[in-house]
Amino acid sequence: DEANDGEATSPAARTHAGLCTALALADDDDVSGARAAFYDRSHDGLHELAATATDVDPAAAARLLEAKQRVESLLDGGAPTRADLTSALGGLADATARAAEDVGEPDVKGCD
Repeated sequence: DEANDGEATSPAARTHAGLCTALALADDDDVSGARAAFYDRSHDGLHELAATATDVDPAAAARLLEAKQRVESLLDGGAPTRADLTSALGGLADATARAAEDVGEPDVKGCD
């Protein structure tokens, strides 16, 4: 939720917090809410994190972008199943946390 985003201390942590919000909404079967949270709170930050991670670990950046693309495909392709969307968002949250660690932003925590 918004309060959790406020606690995030770095751009990567705020991006990850937005993904956690999207994941929680998807888990509640709120696809439109998950879509809004993803695009409004995480999308741009994912591009920035991937660009930074490319210099440190190109493979991690590629995994992050692939995971982001999977989520975008599900959100933009119609009506994804709850299981598919939560799996994709969870994978993206994990890839985001790994990339954040690679670029020296270890304050990114897992989704509760």
